[in-house]
Amino acid sequence: MRGAAKDGHNLKLLSGYRSAAEQDALRNSYEQRYGTSYANTISAPAGFSEHQTGLAADVGNGRCDLEKCFGQTPAGKWVAKNASKYGFTVRYPLGQEESTGYAYEPWHLRYLGSKTSKDLVKSKAKTLEQYYGLKP
Repeated sequence: MRGAAKDGHNLKLLSGYRSAAEQDALRNSYEQRYGTSYANTISAPAGFSEHQTGLAADVGNGRCDLEKCFGQTPAGKWVAKNASKYGFTVRYPLGQEESTGYAYEPWHLRYLGSKTSKDLVKSKAKTLEQYYGLKP
């Protein structure tokens, strides 16, 4: 957040750790609103969410929060370019839905640690699945 602020972007944490009950409630609300098929592309069931590990964070800046358009904002572009400097990766990048199993989420960051996040960038892999050689 300090690095973003230094570069003129006021990022805020929108969501971090979620308990199983919170994840289950969120997932159920998506299923009711959109149906199970679409909910499967935007939310993991309880027990499978990165948010439950404490290693995921959703960020925003008040513009396009939790929306795909965040990726086109100056802050979203900053996040995509700089996340690895702080040990993170944009977990669900654009065009990689088949690899990750989830829709594009430019706001969803996964903490990997400094070394792994930098190795991921150097490897040219577009997703964590590709980096580890996992097949969809």
